Amino acid sequence: MDFSDKETLHRIDVQVGKNIRRRREELKLSQQRLADALGVSFQQVQKYENAQNRVSASRLYAVSKILDIPLARLFREIE
Repeated sequence: MDFSDKETLHRIDVQVGKNIRRRREELKLSQQRLADALGVSFQQVQKYENAQNRVSASRLYAVSKILDIPLARLFREIE
């Protein structure tokens, strides 16, 4: 995997966003409730889930704790 390739990086962001959405929906959490727990707006959560904004490492850690999943699960299905 060429990590200098912007397309590769974007695919990772897209998959992380999908995994956040999938787990949030499994828990029946609204974007607003996740946003409140993270201390961001629901629009920011939308941008994370749609890969319009990248999620920082510290925020990924917080997401994994709030969604009660191992951090590695957010990277599941990334080739």
